[in-house]
Order: sequence, then structure tokens, then C-alpha cells
Amino acid sequence: MKPHELDSVLTELGARPLPDLPGSFRQDVWREIRRRQQDPAPSWTERIEQLLAGFLQPQPVLASLILAVFIGVSGASWIRVEGGTKTGVDMEIFGPRSAAINFGVWK
Repeated sequence: MKPHELDSVLTELGARPLPDLPGSFRQDVWREIRRRQQDPAPSWTERIEQLLAGFLQPQPVLASLILAVFIGVSGASWIRVEGGTKTGVDMEIFGPRSAAINFGVWK
């Protein structure tokens, strides 16, 4: 859209009459303002309690448990090698055939 076309469209929209609001609109707005002023905002401790209450429902707890079991099983199968198992952290540097020990780095 070219700039002069946009100007003409905005001028046309500005010339349109505003729609009538419902009769109770102003009263509804002031009623909502009074209601929100009377209801205090929840404190940060209440908000944390609400958040924790959502996490402590049975569904999130069950989903977390299933995820933990899945990670454990898949991790165990990933670490397993043919002929035995291998530790997740390679600690062979401390073994008797370690290059560091054979070259006199550690005694």
C-alpha cells in the first residue's frame, strides 16, 4: 500500500461515526474498578503456594516419575557395552595400567 493510499484509508476511517456503547457500559466499568480495588492482590507467598499446588497434583508427579525411569533405563542401556558394563565416568586414569602412573606422573 502506498503512503497516499494509507492516508486516504485512515481519513475515511476517521470520518466514520463511533458505534454506540451499551447503556450499562459506564456502570459496568466502574463496578469492575471498585471490585478490583476491594480484592487485594495475592502476596508472593500465596502465588508460590498456588504454583506448588499445581505441581503437586498427581499428573505432574506421575509424569516426573515416568520421565525419571525412562532416563534411568535409557542411560543404563547406553552405558552398557559388550562383555560387561562401563562406568558413566571414565576412571581408568586411576587404574594400575594408567599412562599417568607408568610415566611417573603419580606415585
